[in-house]
Amino acid sequence: RKKKKDKMEGFFQQIDEAIRGENWEKGLEACAAVLGTDAEDVEARHARCYCLLQLGRWGEAAELAAALDLRREQAYALFRQGKAGAARVVLTGGAAGAASSSAADRRLLAQISYREGRFGEAQKLYADLLAEAQKLY
Repeated sequence: RKKKKDKMEGFFQQIDEAIRGENWEKGLEACAAVLGTDAEDVEARHARCYCLLQLGRWGEAAELAAALDLRREQAYALFRQGKAGAARVVLTGGAAGAASSSAADRRLLAQISYREGRFGEAQKLYADLLAEAQKLY
């Protein structure tokens, strides 16, 4: 049992080192090693999704993000595939214009809005984000 735990810790250290070094392929290999032992390990699956996004493997990333209920990551992957409408639905939960209050979600929604030609909506989102940032400084 201790051996397995030590082995898993080694794999997670490899994942951490790969991500810090921006070696996304090595990160995927380390994630595969963890997932080969425990296919449902949430941390390894999340790290795998991050690596897939960094590699531009949008379809795989969107699928995995959906399985993990990572809405922002799924929406971003869909957006990068040119599926702005689907990205909006994922990000807003289907409600028109409703996104989480996080700046990251609203920034992505602004990008989606712009891509869809909703320039007024995009401008308002960016203006609100800018106003919030200016209050901080």
